[in-house]
Amino acid sequence: MYLINPDSVVALTVLLTVLATLAVAVRLSQVKGLDQRYKGKTVLHSLYLEDILCVIALIFLFPSSFIVVWGAARGSVGGHSSPDDAQTWIMSVTPEWVTLAKVVWVTLWLQPIILGCAKLAVLFLCRRIFSFSKSFMYTSLAMVIVVIAFMVTFTFGLFFDCGSDIAANWASLSEIAQKCPFGFMPTIVYTILDACLDLFVLLLPVPWVFQLKMPLAKKLSICACFMLGAIATSAAFIRMAIFIQTGIPSAALNKDFIMGVPTYDILGVVSAEMFWTMVETTIAVIAVCLPAIRKVASFTAFGKWWRLTSIGRYYHSRKSGNRSLATPDIELGTKDTVTSMDVPLKLDMFTAKEIETHVTLTSCENCRGGEKRSIS
Repeated sequence: MYLINPDSVVALTVLLTVLATLAVAVRLSQVKGLDQRYKGKTVLHSLYLEDILCVIALIFLFPSSFIVVWGAARGSVGGHSSPDDAQTWIMSVTPEWVTLAKVVWVTLWLQPIILGCAKLAVLFLCRRIFSFSKSFMYTSLAMVIVVIAFMVTFTFGLFFDCGSDIAANWASLSEIAQKCPFGFMPTIVYTILDACLDLFVLLLPVPWVFQLKMPLAKKLSICACFMLGAIATSAAFIRMAIFIQTGIPSAALNKDFIMGVPTYDILGVVSAEMFWTMVETTIAVIAVCLPAIRKVASFTAFGKWWRLTSIGRYYHSRKSGNRSLATPDIELGTKDTVTSMDVPLKLDMFTAKEIETHVTLTSCENCRGGEKRSIS
């Protein structure tokens, strides 16, 4: 029995979409709390750019998830072809295939918007945390430009993959290869670049974290904060592997299996692509909101139990004496203060000023007259 079937696709898509919605709602609820501290300002004034990007990603996630559920409900997404199609799968245009091809087309041109917003949310968060480093600001700015170019290029490129003949996107595989100028190559290039960008954004903050003057264990805990998107990145690489193997249908004719699925099972192979696409998209939205979820979870029964354990007591004893980002100074009233909603896990032990102190202590040992220099 195949694990990817219509029932599992519907169940997991609905579950992950609901979790993504709750994650964004929790993030925005923390913004509302901040608004009460800054009198005279609306909630919109308290939003950071990454908050807005999370909302945009969620808005486009809804139609993407809906089309996947629609395709699964019709038996296409998660469905499987008959062995009788072994000789004709590359030219067949069954109702199930037409439905699945429509799902693929809609999902693929929506995904660059969703994933692009998630990547930008992470980048803008890191730019606020490591704003003291000129080299990081330049590097992250270059990445922002690359991600925006990635979003625009592939959103329009995949939408108009077959030019103005939109219906050609759900023709047979052989017709798509003939009618669409670039064939299946744009999807292959897209999945490769998407996986590589995910990995780069995931690892981008690590070198600057290790420049901080603090214990190694603390550096590793901070690095773990930025590894929350590892699941989405893994899904991106799995999907990339499937697309590379199936990207050119004529080349797949010489294979018996693709990722454990018989080659003739075109519905099963493409369903696997859509399954991992859905997983990557929803997990990415959840991952960028996890810091806010952590803050809320600390007030639950689990959070209270954690504080009573020996490890929890040790963590909080180490945390005492430092200004917690969970309780920003009301009297300061500055929007430049980084909040615990934005900084994951143990990173909330440090304000931007405290992180800068660790850096300047390292880089200014030979400074004169108390002059400070940031790492660049």
